[in-house]
Amino acid sequence: LALMSWPLVLNTNAELVVDSGESYNPKMLTKDPRASDLFSDVFYSSPAPQGEYAEFFQNGYVVYALTEPGNKATLSLLVVLVEPKVTKKIPALGKISIYDVLLITAGGYERSEIVLNPCGPGELKANFLQSLTSKYQGREVYEITDSRFGEQLMKFESRHSQVFSHMKIAVLYSRCGQIHSKDWFANGRNNDKLQDKFWTFMRGISEEIDIDSFEGYRGDMGHKGKAFYDHWQEQVQVIYHVSPILTDDDQRRLIGNDIPVIFYLEEGEHSFDPQHILDLGQVPQLFVALQPFKDLWRVTFFHKSNIQPHSPPSVLEPVDLETAKELILTKFYNGLVAANHSPPFDRLFREPRREELEELMKQYPASQQKIKKRLNEPKKRMSKKHTPLSLPPVNNTHSALRCQVETAMTVRFNCQQLHATITSSIAGLQLNDCDDKALKKSLQTTLGAFSSPLIFFLQFSSILLHSLLLSCLVLSCLVLSCLVLSC
Repeated sequence: LALMSWPLVLNTNAELVVDSGESYNPKMLTKDPRASDLFSDVFYSSPAPQGEYAEFFQNGYVVYALTEPGNKATLSLLVVLVEPKVTKKIPALGKISIYDVLLITAGGYERSEIVLNPCGPGELKANFLQSLTSKYQGREVYEITDSRFGEQLMKFESRHSQVFSHMKIAVLYSRCGQIHSKDWFANGRNNDKLQDKFWTFMRGISEEIDIDSFEGYRGDMGHKGKAFYDHWQEQVQVIYHVSPILTDDDQRRLIGNDIPVIFYLEEGEHSFDPQHILDLGQVPQLFVALQPFKDLWRVTFFHKSNIQPHSPPSVLEPVDLETAKELILTKFYNGLVAANHSPPFDRLFREPRREELEELMKQYPASQQKIKKRLNEPKKRMSKKHTPLSLPPVNNTHSALRCQVETAMTVRFNCQQLHATITSSIAGLQLNDCDDKALKKSLQTTLGAFSSPLIFFLQFSSILLHSLLLSCLVLSCLVLSCLVLSC
């Protein structure tokens, strides 16, 4: 009852939102799913295709491009795992397979699923495409078939990851009735003694380090002095900018550029008044008021109104120091993710990501991928029927022989005419529309190389036809001689 007799944070600033309180639950300590490394989960957990799947898939996933509605130039990506997440039998649908789908956009990741009837690997891509086209109606979907794309996409995601590996957190000491930044910054200076519980708190959530010999994350602290550091959950390096041990210059330079801020309130029945908190600058966005209560700690969160709501909420009852630490770090981690999707920081995250994603996708347009897909398809053997040049059969009659001679002469004339046309075209080739001399020379060389075998073939055919014509004339004379003798 004594605990609930005063609020920890007064709601005196219209630009701030004070989180409502709830009873503590361990489920509160859950990171924002947008911060989980879904991309790595998909790309590194997908098994390599085995057996008959290896004939149709290079990787354990298939990548599709997805145009945004109303803007064909803006693209998202869909990554579909080849291995089904689960296969089960449903009375109304029969046997089905559920596949994981990761949607990659300028704003990050979204996870979804598609459901298909079991099929062979040869039909899987077609079924994927049909299901995705139905799921995203009004938007073009096409497969990225280039094998180089996966590596480039991984590099892109590493540059624009939502997974935070480090955090910088400001820590300010506040006494009863202090509402201005100059008063907070003055605490602990000039032999001003602070409550022992403040240092108990700092050493309970971190360790004190010498910056000059420290090789880990420094958080813009420079190379001299003391600092407080923690490797939270062995995943996130945290540096605390503790106001009482900073110089005047470092207070303005570091704390004014930290997004999350801890306010330590001295023990006692008083509340924190944030009406002048904006004096810290535009960068600080996320706040927590922490106050010792006997051997426990009261925790209340608040943030600027432009930041999206995020978990965990404030807790109604005091908690132990370890729980307070986990609540604060989880709140700030999720708050940094929310800040990426809230003004003014969203443009710093979305715009560079969107621009680079569009530049990446310009290298893999739909038309090019369709061509590559056709080139990658197994080649089918086509049996072409070649129709040879048909000449009338040799007869012993004079009219048939005359017909053969006329046909041969016609073919010979056509070949000579074609030979002359090609020769004159190459000789008179002029590339007046091309300014590049090297390109002119290359084109002329290429055309010359292409035409030489053809000209040789036509010349050989002409000689052969001359021989055939001469043979026909000799045979004609022999036949006429025989006819004269027989008469």
